Amino acid sequence: MELSILPLDYYPVETNEGFQDTVDEFTSLQFKDFGIKCNCNGRVYYNKYTFKAQHIKTQKHQEYLKTLIDDKPNLMKTLKEGQKTIKTLKIQLGTSELKLNQTLQKQKKISEKMDSFMNEILELKTQLLDRDEYIKDIEEKHEKEKQCLIKETAKYKSMFAKYEEKNNKTESILKQFMVVYDYEPE
Repeated sequence: MELSILPLDYYPVETNEGFQDTVDEFTSLQFKDFGIKCNCNGRVYYNKYTFKAQHIKTQKHQEYLKTLIDDKPNLMKTLKEGQKTIKTLKIQLGTSELKLNQTLQKQKKISEKMDSFMNEILELKTQLLDRDEYIKDIEEKHEKEKQCLIKETAKYKSMFAKYEEKNNKTESILKQFMVVYDYEPE
């Protein structure tokens, strides 16, 4: 795709007597830089003097001016339709701009909410990591305590077994004493 410079359109000025040619609205630089296109033949002119001194005086251009007078009612109708079209397009443009602005505002709010949610998610992830670390520490502590309890329980079982054995021996000895001294053991 390439950009190209389009020529400016020339249109004669309407007066009470019809249409008259004037090129005062165009500068020599506009002729040179853009060119001026006349609708009588569709050609583009790049020299103001040539356009004014030669082209405007041609028979074809003069006939074009006469057809403009004949087509004046159609031109007015076309102009009014063009103005209505411009008005409709301006309304559509305004509506489109309004919708675009509303959409941009919604998008901005959604983006802000998403940023807020992302920050909240990051905070929750941090809290979860902290919680997991705390749980791990507690589990390790409980495991150590459990191991200590198992060791102490084994120690107490061993001690209990020794005391039980001593108790049984003591009871046995007492029973023998009771028998020796004529008491009845239970």
